[in-house]
Amino acid sequence: MQKDTLLTGEEKKKIEEEEKLRTKIREKEEKKKQSKKAIGCLVVILLIVGFVILLAALGGNGEKSSSPATQSSILGVSEEGVLNNNSDKNDVSGIAILAVDEKAFDDFTQSAIADDKYAFNEMISSGRLFTVQNGTKVKVIDIKFLGKTRVRVLEGKYLGESGWTASEFVVSK
Repeated sequence: MQKDTLLTGEEKKKIEEEEKLRTKIREKEEKKKQSKKAIGCLVVILLIVGFVILLAALGGNGEKSSSPATQSSILGVSEEGVLNNNSDKNDVSGIAILAVDEKAFDDFTQSAIADDKYAFNEMISSGRLFTVQNGTKVKVIDIKFLGKTRVRVLEGKYLGESGWTASEFVVSK
């Protein structure tokens, strides 16, 4: 007697059910991947919005000038310029704040967004932040995502020191 190697109807049905289950599992995994991507994009967008808010808070009186003399472009690595956080880049009054490392820059950004003057004062007193006059000559030595720029101070009390600031505050001479 020859043994039949064909699948029975019940076995075929079981295989089809298993295949449907595998398909559902794959679809759920794909949805999870898409959700993670969406969350990642949302986090990036929130970081950008937070940084824009910080720049608006630190950017002076908020007036924009259309004069070419007051427009600036962000400098690249190895370029020299000056620090200036005033909205009118011809005005070099006031001070610019530099963070000694990226963590201090991020903490400073958070304290500025939260308008936490105590945190800011603690960061200054602990040496995590230092200030120089607007108009101080600097050289760009590193640029990071979301507008962080590391500069080397080329004159004044902090000659040779490096610090992190917002990229838009490093302008052409």
